[in-house]
Amino acid sequence: MTMVQHLGARVGAFVARGAQSNTGAALLRRLAPSALLATILLPVIGVASYGLAGIAENDGIPGEYPLFGPAGANLITGHWRAVFENSKVQAGPFELLPYGVARVLHIHGDAQWFAFYIVMLWMMTFLLSLVLMLPLGRVTGRIGFLIPVLVLGVSLIGAFTPTAVVRAHLAEVMAPLLWIVAGCLARDRLFAAAGVVIGLSAGFEVWGVLGAPVILLATSPRLVRAAIGAVLAAAVIYLPFVLTGIFRMFDFQWGVRLGTLYRDLWPQLDSFPWTLRVAQALLALAAGCIVAVLLRKSMYGIWLAPMAILTVRLVFDPLIFFYYWMAPATVALCALAVTLYLRAWIPAAIAAGVIAWLWLPPADPLLSAILMALLTAACVAALRVAGARKPTLLLPPGGAFAPARAGANAPSGGK
Repeated sequence: MTMVQHLGARVGAFVARGAQSNTGAALLRRLAPSALLATILLPVIGVASYGLAGIAENDGIPGEYPLFGPAGANLITGHWRAVFENSKVQAGPFELLPYGVARVLHIHGDAQWFAFYIVMLWMMTFLLSLVLMLPLGRVTGRIGFLIPVLVLGVSLIGAFTPTAVVRAHLAEVMAPLLWIVAGCLARDRLFAAAGVVIGLSAGFEVWGVLGAPVILLATSPRLVRAAIGAVLAAAVIYLPFVLTGIFRMFDFQWGVRLGTLYRDLWPQLDSFPWTLRVAQALLALAAGCIVAVLLRKSMYGIWLAPMAILTVRLVFDPLIFFYYWMAPATVALCALAVTLYLRAWIPAAIAAGVIAWLWLPPADPLLSAILMALLTAACVAALRVAGARKPTLLLPPGGAFAPARAGANAPSGGK
């Protein structure tokens, strides 16, 4: 057997093992229903797309299209040397790809962008539906159909997924979704696969690596395996551009907006280099690790660990643009769907409150980020106390989620 055949066999076995896991099987089961749900919601998608084509600048053009369009076109046409030659391109290949397609197809005008947004929102709705109920493994009955329709409708009408599309920052939705998948794989004890998924999230934007703490949701996690998986996945995505062209992503420096922590504490600071981004990342990673370890035995860790990462990242961000809030909103939407299905009314009310809170751009972004981080910490503390008193809030740490126990998917299981 040649080296290529041997590598192909190893990769095939790796994929097969993932597909046979609780998480992999749940994702495969959700493919057809998710496509159906996204199709049923096409009228809502059409309304949202019409709104985007109308409010977007310059005849429906997405916000970052002048930058991401040419970079994505270079990616598609094989001019890899030029993809990251502009340091302002802080998007990964996965995020550049659809806007590169639009560039290659010479999409222009409200009508063509309207069609583009319909396709993009259908895909985003499909992917959100795929992960929405993933922690449960299997959902049944009319309620298992209606709740995803409701939550997906909120994501569209509330402009959460549409904002990510029209701003050309798909990572704000995709990275949290992939973190949830990685957390489920970690609880299936597929640590290499979980690491690969974390690496894939970096393919949208580099900050996707901040999802690494979800690996700690499993007991006795194999951190080396997860790290190898994440590094290999990220290397496969970015190394070709590093080796074949001018890779200037890490030369970029961000500005510092009024109303952010740095402007308040250090008014003279007017640029934010990658060195400070690393410090910001370390704080977010620390918060995620603490929450993941504290909620290792609780199903709520799959949402609260990402929420801790995202909110701490926002507190220490130099910009806090309004579309950054789409990431915590995505996590809240996923939590709302599952808690509604389980009839866990208090957590569902909290998730719904967070979604309502994030529906409009906050007047004071820094204060909102701090309050959101404090709310996350309060939820973690409450769950630790409640979990000690009521063990039914906790799930077996060795399995994925409810699929590990017979009958755990019944709606009464979360009361």
